[in-house]
Order: sequence, then structure tokens, then C-alpha cells
Amino acid sequence: MKKYLEIFWLTNKMWFQSEIAYRVEVIFLFLNTLVLIAATVILYVLIFSQTTTVGDWDLTSMFYLFAVGNVVVSVYTMFAWGPIYHQFRPAIKTGKLDIFLLKPMSPGFLVLTGRFDLSGFARFVPSLGLLIYLLWTSPVQASATQIITFFIFLLTGMGLLYLLIFLIYVAGFWTTSTDYFHHLAWSFISATSQPTSVFPKLVFGIFSTILPVAFAAVIPVRILVGLEPVTLQAYVGLIVILLFFGLISGFAWNRGLRRYGSVSS
Repeated sequence: MKKYLEIFWLTNKMWFQSEIAYRVEVIFLFLNTLVLIAATVILYVLIFSQTTTVGDWDLTSMFYLFAVGNVVVSVYTMFAWGPIYHQFRPAIKTGKLDIFLLKPMSPGFLVLTGRFDLSGFARFVPSLGLLIYLLWTSPVQASATQIITFFIFLLTGMGLLYLLIFLIYVAGFWTTSTDYFHHLAWSFISATSQPTSVFPKLVFGIFSTILPVAFAAVIPVRILVGLEPVTLQAYVGLIVILLFFGLISGFAWNRGLRRYGSVSS
């Protein structure tokens, strides 16, 4: 485990240093993110100037959802998007996956880590700043149980989001092109900061089970701000969904490697 952590740290550090070498690009990335965040904040203020709630979400809870959702997306972009999109996706079609399969380490770890994305960092810093500002100016009245559950569901939800996007790109073993997967993946990623709980129960159920993006931000934030109770049923459901996606991801990866091997041999 220590060896894997060291490799993860060193490769991401190398990519980070490489990315920040272009200072003008860094400045524009931060400016772009700040404009988008400011535009969204203004939009929320305008919407809630006409109404007090959207479903059971008020302005403060929506800001929390927006901030937490953006932190989740930025962390995913920093550490997962680069390896999956720029490394794993083309490696399947070009045959470069062989390079990772021949190394004396887990090929899944090697191909899915180690490519830091600076755009995620540019999104992470102001998003985390917004979250800290909210906690300072509009602190939530949450119990210790709510806070602990929030972090458990948040971290697990981030893992589920990663597995969901991974499954989308694993399908590339059976397709001739993976270019259109990009739009599908980002549709799910973007949904993490949307109040999907306002949809009909059937739709929200899909976002909580079959496509569990709601666990990445919506459900944790609802628990944190007191819109969702902490129940044993919620924990059991989370464990079942995590096990299901973990097993199906492992199965799809192994089947994909078999197909890749049979095609390239």
C-alpha cells in the first residue's frame, strides 16, 4: 500500500509541476472558474428573490449543495478525469494498454491514476473557499452524528461517482469509439451539484440507485442541513449500492481485459 501511495503522490506531483509552468493558462483557468461561480451565485440569488424554496431547498442549502458539489467535481477532475479520459480511454484503442499490463504492479492502478488535471485545482480552490465562507457566515446546526454521516456519505459517494464513470469508459472494450462517452460522463458529473431530490420519487430513486450520483453531494448535504434524517436504512442502502458497483466494476474490468487480450493477440 505504501508503494502505491508513493507512486500516486510522485506522479501527481510531477504533473502538477508541469501544469503550473504555464502561468498565463493558470490565471485564465482561475478567472474562468471565478466567473462561473459568481454567475451561479447571482442566478441563485435572483431565483430565490422570487421564491423562498425550491422543493424543500432554501437559498442557504442550495449554496451548500453548489459548494460541496463543486468540491466533489473538482477533486474528481484533479485526480481521476485525466487518467480516465487522457490515459485509459485512448490506451484501449491504440494498444498502449499493453504497457500498463506488462508492469509489475496493478494495471488498474497504473492506468487510472497519476495524471493531475490543473482545471480541477482551479475549480477546487474557489469552491472550497465558498464552502468555508458559508460555514463561517451561515453555519449549519448539525449534530455530531449528522456531520460524521455527511463525511461518510460524501466520501463513499465520490467513490460511487468514480466507479460509475469508470464503467462508462470500460464499455470502450466493446465499442469502436469512446469519443461520445465524454458527454455522457460529464452529464452524470454535472448532476452531482443539482438538487435532484426535487424530481419525482421515481427519478430521484434512479439517481440514488441505478445512477447513484445523488450520493456524491445531494444526499450528504441534505443530511448536513437537516433535510434528510440519518437512518440505518440509508447506511444499508449505501453499503449495498457500493458493493454492487464495486463488484460489477471489477467484473467489467476483467471481462474487458479478456476481450482486449483476445483482440490484440
